[in-house]
Amino acid sequence: RIFFSIFFKTNILFLTHILIYFPIFVSNTNSIMKKLLFSLLISASFTAFAQQSSTVVIVDGNLANSNFVKANTKNIKSKKTYAANATLPESLKNFSDVSKKGLVSIDLKERNYDNISLADLNLQNKLDAKNPVQFDGVLVKDTEINIVADVITKTEVKTIDGRKTLVLSSSK
Repeated sequence: RIFFSIFFKTNILFLTHILIYFPIFVSNTNSIMKKLLFSLLISASFTAFAQQSSTVVIVDGNLANSNFVKANTKNIKSKKTYAANATLPESLKNFSDVSKKGLVSIDLKERNYDNISLADLNLQNKLDAKNPVQFDGVLVKDTEINIVADVITKTEVKTIDGRKTLVLSSSK
């Protein structure tokens, strides 16, 4: 529910512009090309904005993702959703720079996972420990934050804004 709410609020203006200006842009092309270009444009916008609208998931004070939570549904002790940084409790304030689009905090009954700090991941990849890390498209500046090790599916070093940055992905 949170995803769709955030998605439609942030993209309604963008989609309105597409619907208004797209027919003018392709007025000289044939009908099949119009349909093809229109569908590609719409699906690309949904994909791009869906990735940006992700709510941050925190499990026992560690970065995680929704797939990890789904796999541990029976192990959930409590779940709280925060829509704005102003409502974050003190224990989650260090996530304020990554939770601009919302945050879900989950406590598990049993800890059945390993975690690692973003600083340690930076060092393993021969980067400075204080170097910001990008996790699923979100730049995390506080490298003392831990991440659930099981959610990391891809690790690579990319140059972003002229600086080598560790990029972590959790999608399969």
